[in-house]
Amino acid sequence: MAETRYFDKNDNDVVRHWQITLDGIRCRMGWGVAGGVMRGSSMTLDDEAHALRHFIRKISEKKRAGYVEVAPEAPQAKADEADVQLLDVVAHGDKYEPVAGHAGVFVIFHDFKAGPGPFYDYCILG
Repeated sequence: MAETRYFDKNDNDVVRHWQITLDGIRCRMGWGVAGGVMRGSSMTLDDEAHALRHFIRKISEKKRAGYVEVAPEAPQAKADEADVQLLDVVAHGDKYEPVAGHAGVFVIFHDFKAGPGPFYDYCILG
């Protein structure tokens, strides 16, 4: 079972995030600033005991550097709400049509006779 721990640090009004996940013999770390792109790396260690020691050591390093453990962030919006908004756009766009036999799949046909040829543009909700 994977275990993930989350940490933040306020560095001159810049909130820095750091997280680490222990999953068997693998450790994955991610870092970034609030509102920015998260970067990451992963390591595969020799065995579970080695991975656990690495996990604990990295957490200790971050705490000494001023990071504070925080609860995981809640999702910003429910996926159902986002899908309904997208479905309204697709269904009422007068361009996309539902694909028979495939729920949540819509298609629009582009007829580029002068270009590389016709193609279908699919929108898949899910």
